[in-house]
Parts: sequence; C-alpha cells; structure tokens
Amino acid sequence: RMMENMETVEIVDDFNVRTVFRTRQVSNLSCFLVGILPEHVFRGKAWNNESANAHPIGTGPFRFKSRIVKEEIVLEAFPGYFGGRPFIDKYVVKIIPDSSVAFNELKSGLVDMMDLNPDQFSKQGSTEAFMDRFNIYTYPRIGDYSFISFNMKKELFQDRNIRIAMNMAIDRQKIIDDIMNGYAQLITGPFPPTFWGYDGSVEPVPFSPEGARKALEQSGWIDSDSDGILDRDGKRLAVTISAPHGSKVRELLVAFLKRSWETAGIAVSTEVLEWHSLIPKINEMTYDVLLLGFIHGFDHDPFGMWHSSMIPDPANNKYGFNHMGFVDEEVDRILEAARQTLSFEQRREYYHRFHRIVHDNPPQIYLYSEERIVAVHKRVRGIMPSAAGLDYNITNWYVPENDQKYPRQ
Repeated sequence: RMMENMETVEIVDDFNVRTVFRTRQVSNLSCFLVGILPEHVFRGKAWNNESANAHPIGTGPFRFKSRIVKEEIVLEAFPGYFGGRPFIDKYVVKIIPDSSVAFNELKSGLVDMMDLNPDQFSKQGSTEAFMDRFNIYTYPRIGDYSFISFNMKKELFQDRNIRIAMNMAIDRQKIIDDIMNGYAQLITGPFPPTFWGYDGSVEPVPFSPEGARKALEQSGWIDSDSDGILDRDGKRLAVTISAPHGSKVRELLVAFLKRSWETAGIAVSTEVLEWHSLIPKINEMTYDVLLLGFIHGFDHDPFGMWHSSMIPDPANNKYGFNHMGFVDEEVDRILEAARQTLSFEQRREYYHRFHRIVHDNPPQIYLYSEERIVAVHKRVRGIMPSAAGLDYNITNWYVPENDQKYPRQ
C-alpha cells in the first residue's frame, strides 16, 4: 500500500531519480525503504508468485546462498559491496521458534548470537559461567511496545467503564519487575518513549483493584450470587484473551492478566494460538481482547492502525490494520492532518493530542516498551552498539584467527 500514492518515477541520470506523488504525505518517503528490486528478474511478473523470491537478490554486504525452509538461511560475504567486503565469510540465520531450544543451542555453542527474554537472562544468562563466554548488550528497542487491544465491535467493550476497569485491574509495574525483570519501561499510549511523538506528560492509569470494581459497578456489574464473578441481567462478565504462541513472556503475561481480571470479578478464558490460527481471528475481528506487540520505525505514521478507514472487512475484500474497530472523528482528523504537514513541531503536537485521546478513552491497554537483550559469543569482535542497534556495522565484525571454529571460505 505504501506505493499507492506514487504517481510517476523518472530516471534523471545514472545516480538520480525524480518521483511525483499524488498527495503530500510525510510517509511518502517510506516507499524508498523497500530494497532495490532487480528489473531483469521481476519485470512483468507477479511479485507474490515469483519463484525468485526464494532466492532474493539485494544490495547489502551479504548475499543469499541457500536456505532450508523453517530451519536456516545461509548468507555469504559479497565482495562487491560498496562499503567493502565484510570480514565474516558466512552468516547463518537459524530458525528456532522455541526460545528455550534456541537458548540451549546458544549455551552448547551451536549458535553464537541470540535475543534473550528477561527470564532467560535473569535466571541463566547472568551467571558467571555464562558471562565468561558471552557479551551482553541491552538497549531500548526502537519503536517497540506491547499492548492489549479491545474488540470495539463487541458491545461489551463499547462501554468505557469496562475498558477503564480492566486497565486499572492490572499492576503494570509488577509486570515490569516480575516478568520483564526490569528490562522494560511503562508506557501510557500507542508509542514507545523512544518515539519523538510520545507525550511524556501523560500520567499512567493507576493500579487500583478498588477503582476497577467501582467502575464495573457503575455499569451495573455486581456479584449477585456471591460466586466471585460479576453479572448483570443474568449474564456473567466474561472475556477471552487471545495471544500468539512462541513467547515465554507472553505466556507469563496471559497468566498474569487472567489472575488480575479474575480478582476484579471477571471470568477469563485464554487461548495461545499459532499465528496461522490467530491471524484470521484478528482480520475477521472475532477475538475479545488481544495481547500483542508492535515495532515501528523512527518516523512512524499511525494512520494505518488507527484511522477508521483502516478497519478491515474481509467479506468485502477490504483490509487494514485497525483491528480494534476504533472510530473517533477527532482522531481521524488529527491523523489526516499529521501526515500532510511538513512541520515537525506541528506533527509532534498532533501526535501528543492523539496520544492523550486514546489514553483517556482507551481502545487498548498500553503495557510497556521492552529493552532488547542480546547475547553474543565473545569470539565475535568489532561490535559497537548504538541507537541503531548492533548489526548496523556488521561489515566490521570479525573473529580472531585463534577463535575461528570454521574453515575460511
């Protein structure tokens, strides 16, 4: 969809192109984040069905060599890279869905680098034996935040008191302390604190089980039969939490949310699903509450996730990322204006207003922004962490000859 606003592309000379867009949008330049595609491979062909996708051609420091589906991708150094040939001959990406299995391979020496979850690092990765073998790099994940979405198409969640109560019932600081082991930061809106549009003056929703009960009572939910679950007009207050499978942190979060909401008098069911089962529920909006995480870039445009025109309707072949079914006329106007202004300060003001609106009348519960914890074997040298992460200077990574485990290519 990022190409839809592009009207013409003109080759000026060997080093310049001129692009004309149909309308002014700050996100127009994002279309140039797509890698350069080889014309001789894809011209006149259907992108999604082209077999060359299984053997990609890029412009980076490594080139594709081979892959085993669902197991590994092998890259090799590209001598013609404009920034110079990498010191590392081969880079193998292992695909290991289970983080516990991946961690065991890291410890056994079959893997040299991986992201650790806070539980892995605190319980096993911070030992002296582990630290003797691995360097640990921690830094904020740019554009990362975790949240709970309400399905606003369901009548229950159209009641603001329900959403506020479920928010107040969660001790998010305890999540950060006990589940994230301190490697996260509390957030108050749909951006991480690292994003320039985040409004740091917005106060977080307080943890208050009493306040949660009071908000539910205001909407007529009481425990009429003393079974611990609130009810109204003969119907119990019940929700189902949906979350993707494959993350130990999410599994712990699901259990924590279940306990928190049950304490507030809500009957809670849970389903942790593989992505192929979860995606249809998201697109068709058949879930109740959805636990997810999101990562965006430095110059994020939230239009696609929040504008009312982006609510999906697969039955009518309409797709978008506003999977909450969120509708707010003021937010629509703000997002439309924010993507058209060329004033950075004006755009920041728009996003601050947007932040405050969805904080005060929340279609989501904003949990935290996670820090990245990366373990890299000490035999790998040349890593220089920065705000851009670790692998921005991967061409400078190297392994001293005495530490090399594999023959040079």
